Amino acid sequence: MLGTIAIDPDGRAVPAARVDELLRQYFSQRPQFEDDSTFLLEHGVIRKWVYQPADRFWTFQAIEAAIFTGLAALFALLTLWRVRTRDA
Repeated sequence: MLGTIAIDPDGRAVPAARVDELLRQYFSQRPQFEDDSTFLLEHGVIRKWVYQPADRFWTFQAIEAAIFTGLAALFALLTLWRVRTRDA
């Protein structure tokens, strides 16, 4: 997940200050509403969650695996070098 954006029913961006104001109202009236999304929706604000596209999953997995494999190899080589150069 990359984050969230707030939009109105017409798809226009809602300023963060407006969302913060509504959330302050929500937390002061909390018992009346099931969750903050319902409260925001009743006030014309829709939150959308922004995700990384699913087709990038394996690309990111391969990059992460390469990084960790490279680090493991580097630390193994450093360990071997340290053990071999150490005085007995």
